[in-house]
Amino acid sequence: MMFSSRSSTVYSYRDDTEMNTYSLRQDLEEHFRPVFQQFVYGGEKIALHDLRRLLENRRYRRLLPPDKVHDLLDLADFNPGKALTYNEFVKQIVGYSEDEFDGIESSAEVTSKSGIKKRDKNSGFLFYICRNSIPNIELGDYLHDYRWCPPPFFMIAISITQIVFFALSVENLKNTTVPMSALEGVEVNSSLIYKPTRRYEAWRFITYAFFHQGYVHLILTLVYQLFFGIPLEIVFKFWRLMIIYFVGVITGSLLQSVCDHYVGMVGGSAGIYAIMTAHCLTFVYNWKQLNRDIKESALTRILCSVPLRFVIILIIALVDIGLAVYRRFYLPDPYKIGLCGHGGGILAGIFVAKPFLRDIKRYPWQQNSGWLALFTFLALIGGAVVFNVAYKGYPETDWS
Repeated sequence: MMFSSRSSTVYSYRDDTEMNTYSLRQDLEEHFRPVFQQFVYGGEKIALHDLRRLLENRRYRRLLPPDKVHDLLDLADFNPGKALTYNEFVKQIVGYSEDEFDGIESSAEVTSKSGIKKRDKNSGFLFYICRNSIPNIELGDYLHDYRWCPPPFFMIAISITQIVFFALSVENLKNTTVPMSALEGVEVNSSLIYKPTRRYEAWRFITYAFFHQGYVHLILTLVYQLFFGIPLEIVFKFWRLMIIYFVGVITGSLLQSVCDHYVGMVGGSAGIYAIMTAHCLTFVYNWKQLNRDIKESALTRILCSVPLRFVIILIIALVDIGLAVYRRFYLPDPYKIGLCGHGGGILAGIFVAKPFLRDIKRYPWQQNSGWLALFTFLALIGGAVVFNVAYKGYPETDWS
């Protein structure tokens, strides 16, 4: 007896053969057909060596009867260089082809033992929120077993922390010459923001991310964190997003200290730009496997498309960077705020994209790209520390 990842599909010698075959066909439609569609061999066709690699994945192998898995592996071993159509694949598994079977419904439906089709509402709701974060065929399997434990708390926690610090800044700046407004207002004397005159206080290279200059600055950061960060945290877990976020924060402040010696910095842009850059690069890595459901309406495919998501991210980024340029070059001293954090976040995102946000089944330390990202980050820290110590062009250190 063999169980699939869905409790409704059981492969055993039962009297209800028709129901068992129906469930098997739905598994083929939901999990295997999109794989055949992503390869361009003149239709729904896959090379046998690619099929063999697919069946080496336990997630796919356990969806098929064991004897059929062995038959397919033998077929791949004795026919190198050849390809298999989806109809031939179905006939190999269930004994007849796609053209001989009628009534397969949408792959988003789940068939129960009684034969009544039900939609998994939890997975369906989450699927559209987390769409295109990983290949959709993997996302459906992952969300089917998702239990909100642990919940996506990191992005919520970091956002609440930033809101609290912002509220405190509003209160502290209420009676000053530059109170908090849409584009201005920052506690320049805070012991937590990055200041080039107090670089020896190492915590400032991280805690500056909790402060923001003006309401618009905070709102743009929260939009990124809540609307894009939470879905990614649901899929990739909090620890991946937390590492990427703080790698971006540290890289951003170090780049600021090396490139813009007289200007301080606040804002969570470096951390969120690291996450968004890594997310956008995964579009490239997984392009052929994203948004491939031909059963959806044209409107749904457009609204959930990768290009549209990329355009939305780019528009928000351009507005944010434009305001960063304004804060850096058009505000008077000492209220100028550096913009190198954006570049530092983008740089960090480039290195962490592949090991952290490409594949949910592999940990970063199991990949060469993960070790490369670690050594690159350590080299960046080491080089920036040496530069901060050796360079004599910084403003005079404030030891008070």
